[in-house]
Amino acid sequence: MLRLTCAVLLVAPLAVTVMVSSSPGAADKTPTVKEIMQKSNKGSESLLYGVDSDLKEDEVPWDDIQKATREMVKLIDALGKNDPPKGEKASWKKLTKAYSDQVKGLDAAAKRENLKAAKAALAKVKNTCTGCHKVHRPN
Repeated sequence: MLRLTCAVLLVAPLAVTVMVSSSPGAADKTPTVKEIMQKSNKGSESLLYGVDSDLKEDEVPWDDIQKATREMVKLIDALGKNDPPKGEKASWKKLTKAYSDQVKGLDAAAKRENLKAAKAALAKVKNTCTGCHKVHRPN
């Protein structure tokens, strides 16, 4: 049941993304920092939470994980296209690139279906948050 719930939680945001991206002009619109953070990281419905949960399953659902990490790569790449909510642009560019690189590492491990590498990459992704939030997250 948990696996089904996780699958639904992973697919729902993707379906919304597909619907939004198929509307006129949607391809040109960069999602906001808030939209990116909510879809990718915030709460039990986020892509990150779903990947984390799926990596703990006895039978790892690689297809679900790969879809989620692929979507995370798109979202996090878009993050750097935004202006920083707070702080210097140069720092924002550096930190969002580092975050993007970590997410791409997670995606690569998921594509290889390498559980050990995926868990290690996920830990790196999670550790990226604090550094950026200290400098760029509004109070």
